[in-house]
Amino acid sequence: MTKMTLTEALAEVKLCFNKIKKKERFIAEHLVQLERLKDPLESEGGSKVVVEKQIQSITDLSERIVKIRAAITQANQANTIELNGTSRTIGDWLVIRRELLQRQEQFVDHLRNIILSARSQVVDEIGRKREQKLAQEKTEDLIVHLDENDLLRMIEGVTEVRERLDAQLSLKNARIEVEIAD
Repeated sequence: MTKMTLTEALAEVKLCFNKIKKKERFIAEHLVQLERLKDPLESEGGSKVVVEKQIQSITDLSERIVKIRAAITQANQANTIELNGTSRTIGDWLVIRRELLQRQEQFVDHLRNIILSARSQVVDEIGRKREQKLAQEKTEDLIVHLDENDLLRMIEGVTEVRERLDAQLSLKNARIEVEIAD
């Protein structure tokens, strides 16, 4: 069993993926060769043997990733974070961060853009009427069916939750230890 923090475990997963990518590239480069050419890996048992070893190494690294991810998942379900008076497992907070907060940020940003675009169109229409000396024509009033201060508070609230959550996750990742089977 290897003991490490969540931060170290996440870094090891990334390292394993980088190693896999390099091994895949190596295999692709040595997969075929012309028969008349000397085997560049002859001193190591030949390209066939080395390619097979690299494939086995990828399998082993993949299994290591599964074990690390399982330990991380278990730790995320066993530990909690309290944010704005709400306590949830780290796993739940990660779902909120990945799926809900991003969607909420996009939604409130979209609403803000709709208001800005509509307002810009009204200003452009007023300017066009002035140029054409049609100022006596009434320009339509723009009605926004959402208090813009509420929208601003929504944007700030989502941003604050994300930033606080990221800070809490960083702290927890540095402190929580996991055990990974070797």
